[in-house]
Amino acid sequence: MPTGAANTNDVTDLAHYKPADAKALLKGLSSVAIAAAGAAWNALEADVTAHLTLIAQQTLSTQAKLAANDISEKEADHTISLLQLNLNAVLLEAKIVPYIVGQKVLDAVFGVVKAVIRNYTGVDLNF
Repeated sequence: MPTGAANTNDVTDLAHYKPADAKALLKGLSSVAIAAAGAAWNALEADVTAHLTLIAQQTLSTQAKLAANDISEKEADHTISLLQLNLNAVLLEAKIVPYIVGQKVLDAVFGVVKAVIRNYTGVDLNF
């Protein structure tokens, strides 16, 4: 497991970001999604927030199972990849949002997800 101080408050410090629970992770995911989407966030907010909640819960569940060796790295990759595909589908359904904005939101959110799993388990997933 990685060493170093946990930083549970600053999602911009991905090397140390370890949210305490799904609510804290949701706050971090929302902040990076808002920043990535910019002015388009108002059109996305309702649909994306529900999916970010699911992503936050499943990320922490996946990292806990991975850390406890209840699932393999491949299974963790698969779970996170499915979450990424789901959010991508939601972003693509938002007709107002240009592709580039959707891709920025997707990259920002899953950059955080990958860092959280790595920071808790030491495993750098491939999704």
